[in-house]
Amino acid sequence: MKIEFSGKNLKVTEALREKVEKKLQKLEKFTGKMVSARITLEVEKHKSVADLVVHCSHDRIFKAKGSSEDMYLAINDAADAIEQQAKKAKGKIMSKRVKVRKEPEIETELIIPQVEKSVNYIKKDEYFIERPMSLEDALMYLEDNKYPLVMFRQIDTDSMCVLFKKDNDEITIVEEKS
Repeated sequence: MKIEFSGKNLKVTEALREKVEKKLQKLEKFTGKMVSARITLEVEKHKSVADLVVHCSHDRIFKAKGSSEDMYLAINDAADAIEQQAKKAKGKIMSKRVKVRKEPEIETELIIPQVEKSVNYIKKDEYFIERPMSLEDALMYLEDNKYPLVMFRQIDTDSMCVLFKKDNDEITIVEEKS
């Protein structure tokens, strides 16, 4: 890895070089393989500023600036900022990988009861409950919200179920066959 040091109003000492090199070695586990790094150390009145630019593989560039009263703390601030950027970039990459994976297809066989009248229902998101729940909870949800039907995943059997009311207030459940 190629490392360039520059100092403004400051002579870059061997101790500062070692500190930066150690920080860069620790950062490499977050950023991946580093190609080059450029460090600019600057002193202004009572403030020390460390400007850090890291070029990594896959054309990734991380830039950070740290400032403090002490140069070593400024270097730490810049390195911490690059670490956060690298973690965020890695998180974005990993979340995209998770989205690409396909869910396994589940074959289900539903037993559909014979209905004498044809009933048209409008599809609404309120009818489907995403979190698993017990049959009793689904019955309470159906009664409380006055919906014609509720679709949910049962906690005990982990099967999809549909609860619906008939005209005579009789409640019927349709379960997926396991």
